[in-house]
Amino acid sequence: MRENKKLKSGLIYTALFAVISCIVFYPMYQSGKSLIWVSMAGDGLSQHLNSLAYWGEYLRSFFSNLFAGHPSLPMWDMSLGYGADILSTLNYYAIGDPLNLVYALVSKENTEYLYNFMIIFRMYLAGLSFMSYCLYMKKGHRATVFGSLIYVFTGFTLWAGIRHPFFLNPLIYLPLLLIGAEKIFQKEKPYVFIFSVCISAMSNYYFLYMLTVFTFLYALIRFFSYVRENYVMTFIRTVGRFSGYYFLGLGLSAVILLPAVIGFLGNGRSSENISVGLFYPLRYYSRVMLNFVGFGNSGNSVSLSFVPVAGLAVLLLFAAKNEDRKYTPFKAAFGLALIFLCVKVFGYGLNGFAYVTNRWTFVIGFIVALIFVEMYPKLFSMTNGEKWLVAAVIGLLAVYSVFAQKFVGGGFYTYGSNSAIIALAGSFLCICLIQKTGAAYQSVISSVMIALLIIGSLGIHSYYRFGPKKGKYTKDFLDSGTGYESLVDDSAKGLKSTGDSGVFRVNTNQSLNHNYGQAADLNTVNNYYSVTNGNVGKTVESFQTLNLTYLFKFKGLDHRTGLYGLNGVKYISVKYSKNASKAWKKKGFDPISIKNGRLLLKNRYALPFGYSYDSYITAEEYKKLNGIEREQAMLQSAVLDEKEQGIRRGDPQFSITERNVPLKKKSIKIKKRRQMYQLPIQMVPGKDNYLYIKGLEYENNRKGKNTYFITLSGQGWRQKLRIQQKGSSYSFGRKDYILHLGRLKDKTLSIIFNKRGKYKVDNLKILAVSQDKTLHQLIRLKDNSVMKEISYKDNDFSGKISVKENRILCIPIPYSSGWKAQDNGRDMKIKKVNGMYMGWLLTPGEHKIQMTYRTPGLVPGAAVSILTLGLLLVLRKRRRF
Repeated sequence: MRENKKLKSGLIYTALFAVISCIVFYPMYQSGKSLIWVSMAGDGLSQHLNSLAYWGEYLRSFFSNLFAGHPSLPMWDMSLGYGADILSTLNYYAIGDPLNLVYALVSKENTEYLYNFMIIFRMYLAGLSFMSYCLYMKKGHRATVFGSLIYVFTGFTLWAGIRHPFFLNPLIYLPLLLIGAEKIFQKEKPYVFIFSVCISAMSNYYFLYMLTVFTFLYALIRFFSYVRENYVMTFIRTVGRFSGYYFLGLGLSAVILLPAVIGFLGNGRSSENISVGLFYPLRYYSRVMLNFVGFGNSGNSVSLSFVPVAGLAVLLLFAAKNEDRKYTPFKAAFGLALIFLCVKVFGYGLNGFAYVTNRWTFVIGFIVALIFVEMYPKLFSMTNGEKWLVAAVIGLLAVYSVFAQKFVGGGFYTYGSNSAIIALAGSFLCICLIQKTGAAYQSVISSVMIALLIIGSLGIHSYYRFGPKKGKYTKDFLDSGTGYESLVDDSAKGLKSTGDSGVFRVNTNQSLNHNYGQAADLNTVNNYYSVTNGNVGKTVESFQTLNLTYLFKFKGLDHRTGLYGLNGVKYISVKYSKNASKAWKKKGFDPISIKNGRLLLKNRYALPFGYSYDSYITAEEYKKLNGIEREQAMLQSAVLDEKEQGIRRGDPQFSITERNVPLKKKSIKIKKRRQMYQLPIQMVPGKDNYLYIKGLEYENNRKGKNTYFITLSGQGWRQKLRIQQKGSSYSFGRKDYILHLGRLKDKTLSIIFNKRGKYKVDNLKILAVSQDKTLHQLIRLKDNSVMKEISYKDNDFSGKISVKENRILCIPIPYSSGWKAQDNGRDMKIKKVNGMYMGWLLTPGEHKIQMTYRTPGLVPGAAVSILTLGLLLVLRKRRRF
């Protein structure tokens, strides 16, 4: 009988979920949009769809090779940024999540459609997971069905969840972990807990951290429901049992978790001088109040937006009499969540002490949905006193909503807040009317009314969030059916068409897909992965190029000839114009083809994937130079972390003409947006000119924002410059920028300040470099000892090089402890060269180089997983649990 009820509840939930999904996502369908987020950073396309398409192809290739009898497990891929470990880079997006195995069944061209489906399917699974928890806890079936829908369709899901599909996974795992915790308390089998920990750890260690914290807090609250005496000893034993099972789960996941964590520990997503403090600005709290049953966002990754009837349940929880303290655990959980939401330091701590954000708020959705399930019978038996108290609070919220919006600010922060209050009041009146008819909470009329209230509320929510005339959020998503062509666009196809089978890099700055190399199987100088080799990020930062947003997000090399050569960029694709071919040819780039408005060029001076130096400078010497001097220094001498015996110290010579840009004052206060400021500049004719901006800082009262823009322009050109505000989420202390101006003849530099605030700069200079001398240095490197017969596939790199004197080898593949090298069969200690690449000292003679890569932590992780599985089987056989 109970199983029939569970099946019936599941079917009702499925039917209601289908109806609500059609209503909620109809505006997206009507607008011809997919669920691939492309606005702002464009994570949906560049990271999520890209990685899932890659993972599907990886799986198909792996099994194809396996069944063909020549198994292969690629661990390194040069198309990931400058080259990166596959597992540690893509675990964040694809690898490890069991649900993503399904991507092996679809081609890259059709990944978009599975991507859309899997977002909604994950939401569906989250509801089933919540339902499983409630039924395990013997909650009412009807209340459980409605609570599951409330849990799924929150602002967190419809804001963060569809932007980042893996953000939906913790909604699935949290109820399973709590079921596992309950089973441990009740001395049942611990397998649910162990395997939930395992899957959570394999899927994403970032959310594992949050899930661990909240599972512990849940267990702490529930502990006092199970234990009435001898608290201390029982608590110690309970912690021991939970810890043991938890580490068994981690042990099972070690094959994925250990390499992923090692990759994270060496990543470039670092921040400096993060501003934390205790409290947010007052405006944030005002937005949170409006957002609880509203349809906007509060900032700091907070988008609550609960179904209004769930808000009624929360109000009733605090209005109702707490007989036998039955509501105390729910009040404690909700109160604790509010403290975490309101005190800024928790947003910092729950984000792994990286920066302040509240991505943990899916937990509030669980608490609110659970409160609804608990209070559902009480909703239809409220006393008059409780009704008046709830009505009074709704009235106060209505007044607040009307008067607070000017203070809170417009935009998506306040969309639909008045409608949400009306929906809250309407839900309250409907429930009061049902109660007046005498219908109990078990009646059909009560259930139908609650279902209609939930459906109607979510319809309004969808209208404000996705409606083209309201939130205009749909414009942030990719047009339906254009996923694959956006992953591999015309510029990427042009670079792919060269037919060159060598090992080299390419570049285009025009692709919508920031990680276009990953999709097109091209080696690039672009990168946008949350886990990025820190050596790469810091070295690219040292170039002071303009298109570096964060230490893990950078695009191209600002068309700087020396950097192109040193990094092995052999082909580039640029926008075609009548004068483009002639101008690029002077820089050493030969036109190959013109197609779809794109000009494909070949770099005559690109260095091979192995070149050598006859001298070196230290990293400390390198740091004292500006970005242009650093480029020139690397054209003459290798950069090493430490002194090297057997090779001479370099003394780089710089042929740079400097001209100061006169500044009336070094700080300026901008009082209105888009205010223009003009400066006279004097170019150096016949040379490559660069604008060097040193010590640029920005301050305003809106602490914690990531970046702001100023626009630099002259006659016929315009360029945006991203300024990092001190204390912002991704700040890494950047103050110096170099803008490549080429051979422009402008006399005036126009600066447009897009934000109000105070701007400070130490100085502005024009740095002019002789293009001929840069090309001469590249020719010198290319004509001396370079690697030949280069071969790269999967995890293996090889080549030959002959030197007549001691020289430092530079292989432009990012330095990683996973690489092992042999020189003429002798094991070599790999050194870091030029900040992010690899090499070592070569002695006179012929050298046959062999390099092999293995993911750090993969083998010991696999050993731990196998041993843990063996331990589990032994314990099970001995009936220990």
